[in-house]
Amino acid sequence: MASKKKTTSTVREQSATRSSSKSTSRQAPVIHVVTDGTGGLPRHFLTAILSQFPEKDGDPVYHVFCDPAKIERVFKKSVKGNSVVFHALVESKSKDLLTELAGRRKIPHFDLTGDALAFLAQHTGWAAANDLDRVHASDDHYFDRIEAWEFTMQHDDSRRLESIGQADIILVGLSRVSKTPTAAYLGWLGHRVANVSFTPEIGLPQDVEKLRKKVVALTMQPKRLSELRARRMELNGFAGVVDGHAPEIRYAGIRDTIREVVAAEEIYTRMRLPVIDVTYATVEETAAKVLEITKTANTTSLS
Repeated sequence: MASKKKTTSTVREQSATRSSSKSTSRQAPVIHVVTDGTGGLPRHFLTAILSQFPEKDGDPVYHVFCDPAKIERVFKKSVKGNSVVFHALVESKSKDLLTELAGRRKIPHFDLTGDALAFLAQHTGWAAANDLDRVHASDDHYFDRIEAWEFTMQHDDSRRLESIGQADIILVGLSRVSKTPTAAYLGWLGHRVANVSFTPEIGLPQDVEKLRKKVVALTMQPKRLSELRARRMELNGFAGVVDGHAPEIRYAGIRDTIREVVAAEEIYTRMRLPVIDVTYATVEETAAKVLEITKTANTTSLS
């Protein structure tokens, strides 16, 4: 009899657990993003917004290059009752269809572009073209961005100094202070960037000193810089460097890093260069500060 009660109790517990699991599954929201472009705009928007919700579970599901037929498929196969939909649709037919489908199923949805277009049209008198081809047009602006990216990659880590004068921006700094990723991001935005790595013992190339109006220096707190360098050395197989067991390799040592940072900053002061401390900055934050210092227009294009 006791065994029967135990079995019945166990079955009830398992049933309750399954019911609770199903309930939790039904309640867990899934964010779907529908766009007729590449998804750049909603990705940037939602990355910023979702960073403020630490309890969020899972990442948004992106549906890109959506025409009306694909939107129908997305709602049929992917968008369930626990969904929240963001959309960035240029074509009015696609926008109207999504609004209809979401409304019919009572799916919460938010338009990332409609209000902005209406606002601009209302207050400027301009008429929106609602033409998707204009978002990623292969025009002069597009090819300028590609050329800027190529220039930036060709002028990475002190390469091609003979043509550094053609750069819009020149980043200088010690090894491992995020020059390359910052330059790459700025290049993607459409800026011609050269980055120059140096050691205080050798100093900056004369070509750079002659172009100081274009130069921005990046620096980092020695402890953090030492940690990044040590990690790189370990990844490259230089065991013992972190613990100081290889005195001939002083690249990652904290004492030598301190001396190097101090000496580099003395050079920046002597040259009157603007300096950005990137210790706790993301690449995007550093790039924004560089653009603010150089007063270079941001030419990024997102959709």
